[in-house]
Amino acid sequence: MTSVIVLCGGLGTRMGKAGVHQQKAMSEVCGTPLLELILTQVCAAVPAPARVVLLTGHRGADVAAAVPDWHKRVDARIETVAECAPGAVGVLHLAERLPAPILIVAGNVLLPYTRLLPHMLEQWSPTDGPSRRAAGNGARKATTRSTPRTPPPPRGIACHTASRAATKSSTPT
Repeated sequence: MTSVIVLCGGLGTRMGKAGVHQQKAMSEVCGTPLLELILTQVCAAVPAPARVVLLTGHRGADVAAAVPDWHKRVDARIETVAECAPGAVGVLHLAERLPAPILIVAGNVLLPYTRLLPHMLEQWSPTDGPSRRAAGNGARKATTRSTPRTPPPPRGIACHTASRAATKSSTPT
């Protein structure tokens, strides 16, 4: 089952005074809250029984108040969860409790989600995680590794550390 997390907990500081009085995702575009426009597309793009979870924070009550109306006009799958911690920590905490694949959508960025999200879901293989089809032609199958691949340490940090150690050891005391 797919899960969608819609981020709508930001402070809206770049909006100036407009962000003080309402959650930025609730700003209106042609008389409709931006978040409603996003949810309409997301719910149409992601088939049921996918969960659509609004992760709220700053002025979360603004978002929660609109959900009963959105259940009637947009989709009954919409639910709200108050973030336990701001930023990525709150997102990761929620993601741990949701079934994969998980799509994360910004609640204040209007994109053509009805075109984007189905394509993203096509790239997901339920047994192997993200499919490698996006990298090559559609005929290739995702491969499974018996052991997880560990990325090498970042070169810049290792080189920098090694050069500092060499400099310290070569300087007279």
